Amino acid sequence: MCFGSAIEWRPATGDGVVYSYSIDHRPPPVGFSMGKPFVVALVELQEGVRLMTNIVGCPPERVEVGTEVSVTWEPLSDGRQLPLFEPSPGETAP
Repeated sequence: MCFGSAIEWRPATGDGVVYSYSIDHRPPPVGFSMGKPFVVALVELQEGVRLMTNIVGCPPERVEVGTEVSVTWEPLSDGRQLPLFEPSPGETAP
C-alpha cells in the first residue's frame, strides 16, 4: 500500500538469498565503506520480504542469484546502523 500508515516492526532472522543483483563500477556514495566495484542486490529474506541492499565481504564476481547471505551492520556517523549482507558462513556459489 503506497503511503500507508499500517506499518509494524517484525523480527527477522537476517538470513536470505540473493534474488537479483547488479555490479556497479562507479565509486560508492560518500560515507559508505564498500570498495569499487560494489554489488547492489535485492535479497529475499527467509520471512519472504525483499530488501534492496549491498553485498559485502566477498569479491563481486562471487555473488550469484541464489547465494545464501546473512545480515551484517555498518555503523553510520549519526549512530544508525545500515543493514548490509555477506555470504553466509560456508556458502559456496550455487
